[in-house]
Amino acid sequence: MTSSVFAATKDWVGDGTGAGEWSADANYWNPSGIPVDTGNSSDYVKNQKSTVGDANVLTLSTAAGDFPYTKLTMAATGTATLKIIGGSIGTGNEFQVSDAGKKGDVIQTGGAVTTFTGKTAGKLEIGYKAGGIGSWSISGGSIGFGADEAGQILVGGAGASGSTGTFTVHSAAPSITTDKFWVGTKDLAGAYPGTGNVVFELTDGVSPINAKTSVVIDPLGAAACVANLVVTLTDELVPAGPIVLFKTSGATAVVGTFDTVTGDQSPWDRALEGDQVWLSTPLGVVHKYTLTYQYNADGTANDIALVPEPATIALLGLGLLLARRNRK
Repeated sequence: MTSSVFAATKDWVGDGTGAGEWSADANYWNPSGIPVDTGNSSDYVKNQKSTVGDANVLTLSTAAGDFPYTKLTMAATGTATLKIIGGSIGTGNEFQVSDAGKKGDVIQTGGAVTTFTGKTAGKLEIGYKAGGIGSWSISGGSIGFGADEAGQILVGGAGASGSTGTFTVHSAAPSITTDKFWVGTKDLAGAYPGTGNVVFELTDGVSPINAKTSVVIDPLGAAACVANLVVTLTDELVPAGPIVLFKTSGATAVVGTFDTVTGDQSPWDRALEGDQVWLSTPLGVVHKYTLTYQYNADGTANDIALVPEPATIALLGLGLLLARRNRK
């Protein structure tokens, strides 16, 4: 990635003036000031405008290139928003959404986001540093990583203690693949504890999060780490079978459990294996599921899913028939 490539692109659109969209102070650059990457840069490209409104919104529509040794940060005192509607962007070090005491938001409806090996394993850090609030919603396009390279998605618990991150998957359209997916923590020891929210909004189904190696969810159950799972039925056309939320292709079992799950009927403090989960459609029809961290989606029996109970299966069959009749 060179300055000429980035400066020439018209894909980053901010307040319409073409100027002042990226900070240029200290180690942060505006588009015309990004130097040629020498292979050892640790500086940032950072949107950190402090005003609130559309001036904080950048849009990526075609390829902006890769950042093999740099960090990309979306953070502002108000909210810095990046809309990815097409094209591609990759980072080899860190893609940080929020910063200390600041907010960042990524809305992905298309395009491709890639993490790959640079100085450290490529990371998407959603919720970064103390007081940082970050969110990433994906309804189209893809998140992925190189076949032989490490990639991580951290939702809350990154950079420092006290961040909040929310990762939302809308519908079955997007593709999400990573090596490791961690919620509410940076590592197995519970370092940099934060609050991580993972949200699935079902519209004619939902895309699972595919993790090649591991899924870690508040592994120690520590008070400082919080991991929440939210599942919303946005349509009456509810999937007739199990709702697979996480698929882990490796042999490692899921580590930890969510603190809360939408509609959990258990009196316990955590959302444990076998808990009954009730979900309602927009018309108020209740569907009953069993939560499992040991679902066998691909032969490894370490996937997270909501499995419908027998009575719900019959209800789903009737609902599917009625939905199809109403749509004709």
